Amino acid sequence: MQNFPSSIEDWLRHEAPLVVGPSFVFNERSYLPVSLESEGSPVGFLVTDGDDVQFVPAESEAGAAPALAWAQEAEETAIVFPSEYWVG
Repeated sequence: MQNFPSSIEDWLRHEAPLVVGPSFVFNERSYLPVSLESEGSPVGFLVTDGDDVQFVPAESEAGAAPALAWAQEAEETAIVFPSEYWVG
């Protein structure tokens, strides 16, 4: 039997064939966006509510509102570089 790492977030960030983004809080739950390496947007979220953890697909009814919240937060926190950074 294989021992599972103590932090699933560390395992996802370093060993899984997935990409995870920064977690955020929505409706008093913690959401961790999960994407495939080839995707730019989350395919779903790991949702923690106390000790409970579940995966919610982004395209499901339950995943629609958190996906919108994630997109809005990503847009608000995007780093905008001055134009001189874009000139080669």
